[in-house]
Amino acid sequence: PVRSSDPMSTHESTLRRSFVDADEARMQRALQRLNGGDETAKKLGRAYSNINRSKIAAQQASDEAAGVVRLQPWQQDMLKRKQHSVPKHVSERAIPVPRVGVGGKYERPPPIAFVPHRRTAEELRAEHNGYQRERAPRGAPCRSSDDKKDELAMR
Repeated sequence: PVRSSDPMSTHESTLRRSFVDADEARMQRALQRLNGGDETAKKLGRAYSNINRSKIAAQQASDEAAGVVRLQPWQQDMLKRKQHSVPKHVSERAIPVPRVGVGGKYERPPPIAFVPHRRTAEELRAEHNGYQRERAPRGAPCRSSDDKKDELAMR
């Protein structure tokens, strides 16, 4: 229980109101910046941005005059990553190194060698007997069984 007659209780409350630790101070500064209370920081940031913009514009103008084509930032990043990357697989190395005890690969013939070639017109004619229809065997023509049935039905 806190007694009002206790001198420490009032002293602690005044101390607490005046004392701010580093985290609280950082939070208060961040809130001031968010609420627009830190105008000097904004001016300083704008000055840096303007300087950077002018440097970039001057660099682009000199590059255009020299005929240099700049890569996009993502292309620069990819190029840097490729240059500084360590190969993870044998196939990514600059020099192919053969494995010990493994002979050379058998070189397969091209797949076109297995495709059946088109036959010539002479081969097709010989195979199909010159495209002539087969003739009926010689002899007296005989009536079909349907014709005979029809005739018997008419009698």
